[in-house]
Amino acid sequence: MIPMAPVYVWENDSTRRTLADVDGAMRFLNNHWPQIDDGSELHRAAVYAAIGVVENAAPVGPFRAALIAAAEDAGILAEAQPLPEARASARIARPWLFRSGRRRRR
Repeated sequence: MIPMAPVYVWENDSTRRTLADVDGAMRFLNNHWPQIDDGSELHRAAVYAAIGVVENAAPVGPFRAALIAAAEDAGILAEAQPLPEARASARIARPWLFRSGRRRRR
């Protein structure tokens, strides 16, 4: 397994797949690529780049770039997952529950 920076693609309309290694990306290129775009020039370039990485120990960067270009051309490139939001403290989330200082006597 040869790791790479993750690439996010849509497997179908509701399933997003994370490709984080060259072997998994190569399986996706061969088995799950949309049939409409299968065999396009960019798809073939990504497949050949994957073979170069696996068999000839070529650098992963050009393969990842070819995979992103092919996925974008096929319309299946997904955005990176957003980071989870940090939870706000109770004082920020519900300020009306806390007194904001001492009350003055009249």
